[in-house]
Amino acid sequence: MTTKLSTDRIGFLSADAAYTILAVSIGFWLCWDALVFQLVTYSPYADYWEHTALLTEWLRNFSDPSNPHVLDDSLSPRYMPWFWLLTLVGGWFGLDSVQLMGISAVVSYALIVIGIKLFFSEYFRHSWAPAIAFMVLFFGWGVSWNWSNLYQLRSFFYVAGFPSSFVFGLSLIGFWLTLRVLRQQVGLLFGTAILTILAALMFLCHPLTGVFGISGCGLLAITQANVDLRQRIVLCLGLLIGSFAVELWPYFSTWEVVLGKSGNIESSWSIGAEASGPLAWFKSGLWMHIFYQPKLLLVMLGFCWLCVFAWLYLLFCRKDAFILLGGLAMLLPYFAHLFVSVPLAHRFLLFAIFYFHMAGIKLVLVLLDRWVEARNSGSVEPRLQLLAYSTAGVFGVAILFNVLLLASDFTGKHLNPQLRVVDKFAALPNDENVVDLYRRLTPGVGPKDVVIAPLGLAWPLPTVTGKAVAAYHQNPLLSDQFERLGVVAEFFALDTDSQRRYEIIETYKVNYMLLKVSDVPESFLGWTVVVAEPIAVVGDYTMYRFLPAS
Repeated sequence: MTTKLSTDRIGFLSADAAYTILAVSIGFWLCWDALVFQLVTYSPYADYWEHTALLTEWLRNFSDPSNPHVLDDSLSPRYMPWFWLLTLVGGWFGLDSVQLMGISAVVSYALIVIGIKLFFSEYFRHSWAPAIAFMVLFFGWGVSWNWSNLYQLRSFFYVAGFPSSFVFGLSLIGFWLTLRVLRQQVGLLFGTAILTILAALMFLCHPLTGVFGISGCGLLAITQANVDLRQRIVLCLGLLIGSFAVELWPYFSTWEVVLGKSGNIESSWSIGAEASGPLAWFKSGLWMHIFYQPKLLLVMLGFCWLCVFAWLYLLFCRKDAFILLGGLAMLLPYFAHLFVSVPLAHRFLLFAIFYFHMAGIKLVLVLLDRWVEARNSGSVEPRLQLLAYSTAGVFGVAILFNVLLLASDFTGKHLNPQLRVVDKFAALPNDENVVDLYRRLTPGVGPKDVVIAPLGLAWPLPTVTGKAVAAYHQNPLLSDQFERLGVVAEFFALDTDSQRRYEIIETYKVNYMLLKVSDVPESFLGWTVVVAEPIAVVGDYTMYRFLPAS
């Protein structure tokens, strides 16, 4: 207890003040971006457009939405409670989908900030745990991709409004509540009831992150010491009930989506080559996602490698079962994917990193206690002092590095894990964002007009207006998605004859075509001028309307 009290304040700065400064500083930056600048809207291929298209469709047809991207009655697994509530807010206040995603980003960040404060204080019972955890979670990375469930500072600005970020915040709060119930600071029945609701909400809003949240709560119930068996059983039953209560949601079946029973076999997230055997799967190289390539992992994880070594140290010492078992549980599907197909297996690495980060946080707190205790006794060993100063230096460099990495993106200069600088604004005319560009490209295009375009160009379109022939990303509820992908590829193939293109236009009720002219061969443009007329030209982008004769 003496050590804990002595570390509440280091110099002039208290633990609570440090956490508040960190959270508010990043929070102001995030709020300005989410509500004003909107950095993610300068990325045409971002997952962001999956969510904004859905919100646009739901705002138009609240009681009877259809597919967000194509002209089809099928729904999307993103029709979930959090976006339902956002749509209600948008309808009341006349907000569009981009504004709602900004609100989602701010709310998700607030949930994560609250969750970090509650959970890490409760778990480590240390006043500095939230501040250290905030720095490790957001700055303990290298040069990352912008990816869901990856909470490095720069990546988070792109994914803050996503369902995965919302559920991550709920997960941290769920971990805290689980500990409070286990430590008898919250009533067992009341706490379990809330956790049951949280489990259902997490699993329904983002099943993958829901697995992380629900499994984490279950691991806490199993691994915490001095807990009555009845408490463990009741809590785990509550989590299990919540996981199956999601089937009451009227828009889609979460379990059918997760298990690959929705749509058809070819549209499922469970698609894979496991039937040919583990050895054939390994030799095929299909598992060689970027999250498995050693060079990219070295760069992407960056400072996190220190936390990996911390986790391995705890594993060697067999200390802290929750951190160790959590990391092992998340690594299992990640490595199993080397031999059998595991849907979205690469993302489990990001969940494992959370437990690696926890190991790093634990060792930093131990070092902090020892350093303060030695200073108070007036006998700081040179080795301990060097270690403490080195740790502080690493935190300083990590914070500066990640802040500069994010700041550079606001100028359009994006450093990727291959250590190449990409000009993110170069492809967009007049440095305008994707939403402004597509608004200028779609005069007269109605919400149900169908636009055929290369997949990347079609992806942001439904956020503004219109439908695409095929969506850029997979939707398990759309049974003919792969057929649509083939149709688009066939339409733009140079060896496709005019008659076949006319058949595609007729079959999918296509009215318009969007092209980036510099990417299209002269022969295709020659066919285009015969069958369509340009209605909008913005820089290198042209929207065509097919002539009635076609």
